[in-house]
Amino acid sequence: MRREPIRVLLVDDHVVVREGLAALLSMQGQVVVVGQAGSGEDAVRLHAACQPDVTLMDLNLPGIDGIAATRRILLASPGARVLILTTFEGDERIVKALEAGAQAYLIKTASADELRLAVRRAAETEASPGKAGPVWRRLTRTRRDLLTERELQVLTFLSSGASNEAIAEKMRVSINTVRTHVQSVLRKLSVDTRTAAVARGIELGILYLRSRNPFK
Repeated sequence: MRREPIRVLLVDDHVVVREGLAALLSMQGQVVVVGQAGSGEDAVRLHAACQPDVTLMDLNLPGIDGIAATRRILLASPGARVLILTTFEGDERIVKALEAGAQAYLIKTASADELRLAVRRAAETEASPGKAGPVWRRLTRTRRDLLTERELQVLTFLSSGASNEAIAEKMRVSINTVRTHVQSVLRKLSVDTRTAAVARGIELGILYLRSRNPFK
């Protein structure tokens, strides 16, 4: 069993998602994030510079996508371990990513414990260049299985940094009701903080960052 922390490179084009993932992974002190990339090109460059044990790779990236980035990383470092993060299990690009050399994939509905377990297994499993390794995943769920419309509304307000008081005034409900909704959102998204909830909402495709203020 590994004793030293697992070195991880996070690749996603949303800063808030990367920060949320970093927070989730570092909770137990067994993982250290050594780099964060917002594009495929940056992922390839940082992998060469940081030499992480595991790279968490989103598929949707500006420039070259996650598949091309995975292919380039494995070409330069045949023993690299890439764990694909995807929103939908039925995404046809998963197969292409595995064919490109990714070791496994993980559905973004995975809990924090499942995420840490997948990273640990990816780090501990011997890499097999050119072959898809074991696949650890969790079946995706539909949006209505995750949050109610009210909870989704609260999550949208959280993304703007709104306080419970401000949300209560806008939704015309009591602060206690807002607190209940917030706690339910955190529980259903398997996170501990409001920031992590926003990050997970974006990961799951149920929350989109908007330039406009949701209070307007």
